[in-house]
Amino acid sequence: MKVNELAKLFVDPNCHSQDIGTMLFDSAEQIISKAGYKEMIVGVMARSAIGFYKKMGMSIFEEKTPEAGAFAGCKIPLMRKVLRHA
Repeated sequence: MKVNELAKLFVDPNCHSQDIGTMLFDSAEQIISKAGYKEMIVGVMARSAIGFYKKMGMSIFEEKTPEAGAFAGCKIPLMRKVLRHA
């Protein structure tokens, strides 16, 4: 199965509640879907974003714990969404 990862989707807190994140997510989803991917994956670094991704149709399917780097030893939820083709 062809899978793509969405990375580094951040909206400045001063701009929250303006649908900017939704517009960015929707655009990324369309691009990923048109490229033929069947799923998109997000590693959620900020647990406060889990609700946003759930609202976008994603669900947690796994947690990873990196062994190195800035997030070493931290549990990172992985979320996925099965895509409809454009």
